[in-house]
Amino acid sequence: MKKLFIIFGLCFSIGVIGFVPMLLKKYNLLIQQETEWVKVENGIWVGKEETLYKIGGENILLFSKDGGKKWDFVTDGVWQVKTEKWYKFENGKLFVSENIAMDWVKAPDNKWEGNDGSWYMLDEKAKLWVIKPKPLS
Repeated sequence: MKKLFIIFGLCFSIGVIGFVPMLLKKYNLLIQQETEWVKVENGIWVGKEETLYKIGGENILLFSKDGGKKWDFVTDGVWQVKTEKWYKFENGKLFVSENIAMDWVKAPDNKWEGNDGSWYMLDEKAKLWVIKPKPLS
């Protein structure tokens, strides 16, 4: 009986050790961040429902729902990401709201997490920077 428990424990351990990392890798759950911010040349990021956003001249927020073919003004200057947070960029600062854009607080370091797990930052000149996640190998 004691040997049976040892064999069972050994098989279970081997299964878990081999199976869990395989699942994490398959579903891209093992992630590490790049170490440096990279400037986004076109200044475009993706918001909720795959809507594209960018800051136009004079810090005006623009959006596109057709993959960037046609751009329109965002009247209230607010966008949303899949986390249900609302954001706005105003006077060189990024603000965030978690209650349907009613109360605003300054976002730490002008950063937010995008839909794909990338971290974005708008600098004081409204230039967009990103750190993209990459799977561990």
